[in-house]
Amino acid sequence: MNTSILKAYVDLMASRLRADEGTEEAHFVADQLERVSQLLAFTGARDAAEFHARVEANEMWVKEEEYRRGFHEGRIRGIEECQSVIRGSYGHHN
Repeated sequence: MNTSILKAYVDLMASRLRADEGTEEAHFVADQLERVSQLLAFTGARDAAEFHARVEANEMWVKEEEYRRGFHEGRIRGIEECQSVIRGSYGHHN
């Protein structure tokens, strides 16, 4: 199944929910299906397994990037703190 077929199926289900059922719950589910459709287009996945794998890979990348950013910021702040302590104690002998 290619992306366009899977995406078309999800889009069709969302449309049917909106047309056949006017309930708040049906609209909620249709909204969620439309989000899935957007993610299918974004990932280019051809089937459910590929979709899950690509979403998981993207989530891991985001986590790794956040870790690297936090590590870098922590390192910079640690260096700045050390420099501040050294400057503050410069010239002071125990």
